[in-house]
Amino acid sequence: MHASRAALVTSRPAKIAAALAATVLAALACSVPALLPREGAPVAIVSWSAGSTEVAEAIASAGGSIVGVVGAHVTIAQPGSAIFVPALRASGYWLELDATPFQSCLSS
Repeated sequence: MHASRAALVTSRPAKIAAALAATVLAALACSVPALLPREGAPVAIVSWSAGSTEVAEAIASAGGSIVGVVGAHVTIAQPGSAIFVPALRASGYWLELDATPFQSCLSS
């Protein structure tokens, strides 16, 4: 039984899976900082409840203004100050992203 475990760890499919997992983790580690909101730039706020007025209230209380809505769960806002994202997180909105990829989805 011990020999079969050793064979699994050193088998070609296991090595390929380990290499693939390492590649995916490296790609995520490189791309996550690019998705984080930048200070002063528009922020995409992802909410779990579709069409919620609570998002608009949280944005207003954090000192921001709504730029647009993308789909049912993403609201793009312009921060009013450097504490905008921390204020949103204090309101319960934990997923804020750089809005650049979403802005092309806004209708003019």
